[in-house]
Amino acid sequence: MKKRFTLVCTLLLFAFLAACAPSFALKVNGQAIPLKDYEDFYAYYQDYYEQNNYDWESTDKELVKQGILNSLIQDELLRQVVAEKKWDLQSAEVNSELDGLKEQITTFGYPSYDAWLEANNRTDEKMRIIIAFQQNVSKDEGAVSAEDLETWFDANSNLFYEQESVTASHILVEDEASALRLAADLQGADLDTFAEAARQESIDTGSATNGGSLGSFGRGEMVAEFENAAFSQEVGTVSAVPVQSQFGYHIIYVQEHQAERQGSLEDNIEQARVEVYYVNLRDTAQIEYGRDMAPAETPATETPETPETPETPETPETSETPVPEPEG
Repeated sequence: MKKRFTLVCTLLLFAFLAACAPSFALKVNGQAIPLKDYEDFYAYYQDYYEQNNYDWESTDKELVKQGILNSLIQDELLRQVVAEKKWDLQSAEVNSELDGLKEQITTFGYPSYDAWLEANNRTDEKMRIIIAFQQNVSKDEGAVSAEDLETWFDANSNLFYEQESVTASHILVEDEASALRLAADLQGADLDTFAEAARQESIDTGSATNGGSLGSFGRGEMVAEFENAAFSQEVGTVSAVPVQSQFGYHIIYVQEHQAERQGSLEDNIEQARVEVYYVNLRDTAQIEYGRDMAPAETPATETPETPETPETPETPETSETPVPEPEG
């Protein structure tokens, strides 16, 4: 009887401890983020790594953990400030920017906005929160102090260095005779005429559907033959002589040629305002980590420093996740 009583007490103790174990990954200003949110995010990144042939086994899991926690903190902080300020997630401005994003998504090869959201572990509401946050803060001249802006920009001016770049479109064909014919026919053509020819003639299906547009690119991003021609060609012209590369023959239309330059605070004031506002939010936030969730070598009562983040152009600013983002 005594052994049975001891066993029952032991089982009850285990049940009690399990019930008392924290079910949150962290708390942001007192708002709990469920542990399941962290686990789902972690599974998402593992799946992304494996599907894209990254070496998941040798990946620094602590860095992944830190990035996920930072993303969860960011999402919650933005949600809190948007709710507090009562910024409209359905405003015409938010809808307009979201419509622009949806148009871009098709160029990334996604069949729909919902597919893009799923692939990037996002929801429509989260995207609207990010957009509303950026729009409202960027336009508010009193959102952060001039001193804070200058201090932050001095420490991060490298983020606004712009390398030499070219914005161009191309038509790719297989044989030289076709390329010579097209190049001759398109001399003096405007961008709309060139784009229509690209849709009809180019074998580069990825860009042909978008009128041959390759967007902007810097040195070292294209094959050498194409790059040399594009960077030396006059803006607003069609290449008179087709350029041969390993892919075939290219006819190029150069839309813009931007020299390298160091951006100023004045040129980037709206983005800087958003960044500084978020830094201030994060620095003053009360962060409490769940059991075993505090970043390595960081006490659970302290907010970890934000790690340096690779830039992801398709993702709105303030993203902190220091792991590869899905394309688009």
